Amino acid sequence: MTVALIFLLVLLVLALLIVPFARDMVKDRLEFQNQTLEKKFEVLIEHLNQGLMFGDAHVTTFENDPRSLNIFSDAHANRIIHFMYSTGHLTIEMGYKYFQKELRFSQQYYNLRNITIFEQKNIARDFIERAQIKIAQHEATVNNTTLKNVDSTASSPSGVSIDKDPTKLLDDFYSDLTKEQKMALVNHMVIIDQVSRKNPAASYKIPLVQQSMMMMNISEAECAQQLSTKSEDYILGQLKGVDSAHLDLHVCNCMMVTAQFAKSESDAEIREAKLWGTFNMMGISPEEAQNMAAKIMALGKMFGI
Repeated sequence: MTVALIFLLVLLVLALLIVPFARDMVKDRLEFQNQTLEKKFEVLIEHLNQGLMFGDAHVTTFENDPRSLNIFSDAHANRIIHFMYSTGHLTIEMGYKYFQKELRFSQQYYNLRNITIFEQKNIARDFIERAQIKIAQHEATVNNTTLKNVDSTASSPSGVSIDKDPTKLLDDFYSDLTKEQKMALVNHMVIIDQVSRKNPAASYKIPLVQQSMMMMNISEAECAQQLSTKSEDYILGQLKGVDSAHLDLHVCNCMMVTAQFAKSESDAEIREAKLWGTFNMMGISPEEAQNMAAKIMALGKMFGI
């Protein structure tokens, strides 16, 4: 009698757990008979695209699982956002890779069967704020770890001259440039990019731009200050006296930024016109620019880069 009673209690508990879940799963299926997940969260997806994916991401859906989708941009392949919708609740997960160090975090939002446009905007605002904080913390951690590794490498081996320390190569490479010139190298790429993007803050997030700032040990805030307070003539004028070793690499970087982030043929034409226009202001002809970039590409092939 006692065993039978326990068995009945177990069945009752299971029923209390399983039946509501099964009912919600049925509701999921009914919900997606009339609309797709992408359509249901259309406003939320667009706001996340603009806020975290620079406005040029696309949505990938899955035929075998209508409850999930990915938001991804080929131009920013180090970022991805994943939606998983189940039983009326939405889990948003973001993956972000910075210098090969990956960050993954997620946030759940509940009771979204009848979500309104205003609620979608609020969720987007909340997730974007959380994501920006997480990304900033992750980048700071990676940068701090990198600097600590460099410091320990430079100081730990006995009998190694600091002057011959390979970790100082980047510092030595850029030591002949003034801070204004370093910021101008970054801002030249931003000037080219924002001619079509119209968003300098997003331009500073381009991986190549981020890498350049880190290598030259300058901050986004410093570069943005120069861009907002100095004229384009001033910024490009800073580059006229830059050594060819830096200028060859910079010309190649500018060409990559120009080509990689054009969204259409007309967009590409605008960016190319800006590229050649700024080179002309620096006294660099198209032929010279092509030759400079070719030298860098040849060096890359030589070293298997």
